[in-house]
Amino acid sequence: MGRLVFSSIDPNARAINLSDREHFKIHTQRQIDRLFISAPVLGRISNQWSIQFTRPIYNVTGHFDGVIVISVAPAYFSRFYHRIKLGESAAVTLVRADGAIVARSPREEDGIGMGTKIANSQFQRSGPHLTGFYLQASDVDGIKRLNAWRSLPKYELTVLVGQAEEVTFDRYREQYRVYILSGIGMTMLIIGIGYFVLASARQKANAMAALAESEARWNLALSGAEDGVWDWNIRAGTLQLSRRSRELLGVAADVLRATPETLQKFVHPEDLVHVEQALLMHLRAKTPNYKVEHRVLASENGERWVLAKGMVVRRDENGKPVRMIGTYSDVTSRKQEDSAVKYLAEHDSLTGLPNRHLFADRLRQCLLRAKRENTCFSVIYFDLDKFKAVNDQMGHEAGDMLLKEVGSRVTQCLRDSDTVARIGGDEFVVLLPTINTEEHAATVAQTILETLLMPFSIQGSQVSIGASLGVATYPGHGSTGDVLLRCADEAMYQAKAAGRSRVCVHGNQRSGLA
Repeated sequence: MGRLVFSSIDPNARAINLSDREHFKIHTQRQIDRLFISAPVLGRISNQWSIQFTRPIYNVTGHFDGVIVISVAPAYFSRFYHRIKLGESAAVTLVRADGAIVARSPREEDGIGMGTKIANSQFQRSGPHLTGFYLQASDVDGIKRLNAWRSLPKYELTVLVGQAEEVTFDRYREQYRVYILSGIGMTMLIIGIGYFVLASARQKANAMAALAESEARWNLALSGAEDGVWDWNIRAGTLQLSRRSRELLGVAADVLRATPETLQKFVHPEDLVHVEQALLMHLRAKTPNYKVEHRVLASENGERWVLAKGMVVRRDENGKPVRMIGTYSDVTSRKQEDSAVKYLAEHDSLTGLPNRHLFADRLRQCLLRAKRENTCFSVIYFDLDKFKAVNDQMGHEAGDMLLKEVGSRVTQCLRDSDTVARIGGDEFVVLLPTINTEEHAATVAQTILETLLMPFSIQGSQVSIGASLGVATYPGHGSTGDVLLRCADEAMYQAKAAGRSRVCVHGNQRSGLA
């Protein structure tokens, strides 16, 4: 009892005994499902100071079965300290109900103040009050400060924002001495005292504003664990889900029957085999941990991506898995960004057609399949006749519109399995991954030519252009992608030399349309 079974810092760290830690012992004593926040401790795995946020884990029969821990560095709570304008020697402190300091800013050096208990402070004797002020010397550095405090009963914590006494009162003491030395009468003294009262009120307002900001940030940190936790009792066939896990998966029940049918309900069908294989490999101890990204079919939020991670934490004497614990993380935004970046890298920004990079990849895959299956495919290379005249006479905007229309028309001439790519300027290339004969490819090229010879409506005007197309086929004209592209390019120039607006198969001219 109390031995570490899984850590995200070091998945291989095992059998470390943590039963002496405060954040473990407290749950064995009070036997209620309640958040506990520890004083800063030096981690036995990370060797860093951290604050432990812990909840007990109970099995399906309600018996205590362990503790789940989230470690947060004290620096996380103090990183906004520089934004608070309270003058020199100010301090912001997070304190537990027993007076132990959890985090403090500024820290003069690592370890200073962490775990120190604040004695005889007003907030510890406040009764039902949640806020207040008091003047007291610090138990950490001895500086006397005017402290504003607010209790957070939900977390058994108190936030202190303190301003050094000298910073608070020096300005007004100096004014007081000036009034006395200059012999100003009682009237001026009363005015000075009044100013002191107003300024003190402003200082208190500033302190309360800083306190509110501190409270908001700490509340955010306390509720900011966005990963969902799941606990699979393999022997009992039950899957227990945290609130966040239920949100990500789009399910209402906190305990599910762990069956293949349940998995099929929330995993996208295209990802199901991948998830099942990764899970099976880990259950059979073929992989050190389970880690897979997949889509979930959440009913309220639609399709989302999650990163599922986990590890078998208990096996029986025969090595069969008994229990597995893991997390779900929402990675939808990252996957969407990756998809957008990939699309931009592989497509022409003007026409939306595949670019040279994506075409080269599809040509490479097509070549491998043709060699493996002993099939034929074809490449058609073409550029536009009279395109320069459109650009020169109507402008580049009209030229861009024409290129888009060309891409749309050629796409409509092709099958879903075919590819048309813009590789630069008015140059296009078509990949026909399966053809029966060389004549088949030439017929497709002729169809493309005929559709491009039909007038285009650009900016309210009828525009007529043409195209010169060159055809090369595998394996008759080349056995590599580079050779096929070169042959198709040469055939295109044969078409240009023969009068443009026509199709040429490499080494054989076909009739064109004037």
